[in-house]
Amino acid sequence: MAEEGRSANYFLLVFYLSIFVLIVFLFLFFQDNPDFLTNIVKTYGLIGLFVATIIATSTVLLPLPIDLLIVLIGANPAILGYGVFGPVEIFGLALLVGFGAAIGEMTAYTLGLVGGNVLRMLSKKDFEKLDNVKKDLQKYGAMLVFVCAITPFPFDLVGIAAGLVKFDAKKLFFAAFFGKTIRYFVLLLASNIGSHFILGIFGLGGY
Repeated sequence: MAEEGRSANYFLLVFYLSIFVLIVFLFLFFQDNPDFLTNIVKTYGLIGLFVATIIATSTVLLPLPIDLLIVLIGANPAILGYGVFGPVEIFGLALLVGFGAAIGEMTAYTLGLVGGNVLRMLSKKDFEKLDNVKKDLQKYGAMLVFVCAITPFPFDLVGIAAGLVKFDAKKLFFAAFFGKTIRYFVLLLASNIGSHFILGIFGLGGY
């Protein structure tokens, strides 16, 4: 039994170390290739957007500009091959991106289950935030996850905290999904309306 336990612990260590190395690799790769996510979306359309969202939200504590990409898409539907966006298209895109983001954010939750290994990745400031998030998560539960998913709060800390306190994975996923969907709907709608308004001011079309 003891030998099986050691083997299981070794496997988990290798698994989580592999995730960490992959995250660092992706971050360094995107630093050198800042247009990679945009190119994926332009080339593969909706599928590319879904994949790009998962990739961008999987990089724990190493943020990639998925929000900027969403704003660009809202302002310029041609990136996805659309002429214009209506409310239905915007809502559908928000659902798609929200689902991808919820999947990607589960990486932080998975790393949070490791505990001590993740804590060494945090700065002192993030560590203090994480401690507060853990307390708030135990107090407010899924509502906190939902609110943090909507706001610019560093959601990775929520995911890590959820893993550390063994928060229910399904509740985390669905709260993140609904919150992220609302966030991206607002970003898409605001950038779409804003771009038309600005173009209209300069007599280049729009409203």
